[in-house]
Amino acid sequence: MLNSFLKEKFSYLKEARILLKGNIRDFWICPTFKCNMKCKTCKLWKKEPGSLDISIIKKILKDKLTKNTNFVLEGGEFLLYSDYKEVLKLLKGRKYTLFTAGYLDNRLIDATLKYKIPEIIISLDGNPKTNKKIKGIDIFPAIEHSINELKGKTKLSVNYTMSKWNNKEDLLFVKRFCEKKGILLNINIYNNAKYLGATLKMQKLYNLKEIDLESNYTKFYNLWLEHKLKLPCLSIRVRTGVYPNGDLYLCKKKDIILGNLYEKSLKEIWNSKKTKRLQKELLWCNDCWMYCHRKYDLDVINKLSSYLPKGIIKKIMKKEV
Repeated sequence: MLNSFLKEKFSYLKEARILLKGNIRDFWICPTFKCNMKCKTCKLWKKEPGSLDISIIKKILKDKLTKNTNFVLEGGEFLLYSDYKEVLKLLKGRKYTLFTAGYLDNRLIDATLKYKIPEIIISLDGNPKTNKKIKGIDIFPAIEHSINELKGKTKLSVNYTMSKWNNKEDLLFVKRFCEKKGILLNINIYNNAKYLGATLKMQKLYNLKEIDLESNYTKFYNLWLEHKLKLPCLSIRVRTGVYPNGDLYLCKKKDIILGNLYEKSLKEIWNSKKTKRLQKELLWCNDCWMYCHRKYDLDVINKLSSYLPKGIIKKIMKKEV
């Protein structure tokens, strides 16, 4: 019990230190928009694929700012990046997650076993028929093959994105599928993020508590959508990422570019007056409910609730909690 208490205390203090110092906690590497699918929830496949020079990735990994950073490899489809093997070699011994649609199953399996990928998140948005409708191609057999081959060899989870194109039955299918395979299920919500080219209006969610899948992220979504909840955007102080053209972005929602890594170093951009000004000005932006941003914000506030009076937490969240 004492060890658990001390571990929790240390975790909180470590997170607070990262947040206060403005270190880069998490970094998304998107080296290409290239993708073989035509998802309804995303229009990256319509963009020029682009290809981030491997030298830029090497510089990111060598920068002192990323010494303790968690990396996320994404796309498009990361495994379609021409230098994906080289990136996996460079990341040996580092903390990182590969996000994939899962349709390049043999490539995914081979890469995971050869390069010891520590964590993989595979996208699955419903039963095979629904997933095909959303993704444009039938990739369920490839997803199942990857999970069957990699279970126990890496940390595996499934990402389900709630949208107008799937429903509660689809979520229940994915829940049962994950339970059967013994892997974690993450629930995301469709967001009209500009970089994705997603423009549809976001809609109210059904009650996830009824099917025992509610989280803080999903629990507070409807309140946010109805403009009854305002959270500080803490994630932009500790999270960023790079696009295939070398642009370093403030967040995934807005078209705000902090600088370009072909022109300046990561340290120069991240520590610039422009970056610090934007992080301060947009603290109360409250313009999105993206999983990669809002889950972090809620996690930090949840940790704070163990140490701060409830009245202060109410003010932070700008609602009755």
